[in-house]
Amino acid sequence: MLPIRCDALSFSYPDFIVGPIDFTFKSGITGVIGSNGAGKTTLLAAIAGMLPNCSGSVFINNAPCSEKTRRSRIAFASMRDVLYGKVSFRQHLRFFRLFYPAWSVDIEEELIKKFALPQDKATESASSGMRAKFWLVVALARQADAISSMNRGIRWIHPLDLSCPLN
Repeated sequence: MLPIRCDALSFSYPDFIVGPIDFTFKSGITGVIGSNGAGKTTLLAAIAGMLPNCSGSVFINNAPCSEKTRRSRIAFASMRDVLYGKVSFRQHLRFFRLFYPAWSVDIEEELIKKFALPQDKATESASSGMRAKFWLVVALARQADAISSMNRGIRWIHPLDLSCPLN
């Protein structure tokens, strides 16, 4: 299990600042709780390297990580759905496989089966719950060191803590 530590991490919009924040995510499930607009999504996106021009430092397993390294090692699944509506889950998965060299087809297939994900269904006709399961498949199949998610209560999960779906 790889701990993730942030030292003076901050990001600013023209009218809003998140941070500077110091903390460590240890193994297990960690919740980030706050009111609407408090900066939860911004914080998790900054940790995952999805926001340019952040200040502060992020460490994975005590090694400093650039934004590029964090994007490859931390999976970020936002509530903002960026799927193409007419495209099926299967077609999306084929597309995502191209970007992640560590992608595990075995994990993908196991989770699709466990979640009963309708692979040939167009994403525009899928429920929000099905789309959330799809993003979890993507996050786990790419074998990232950690997963940041904004899907209904799941906020930060280390992949090894989710080994139960694969048993």
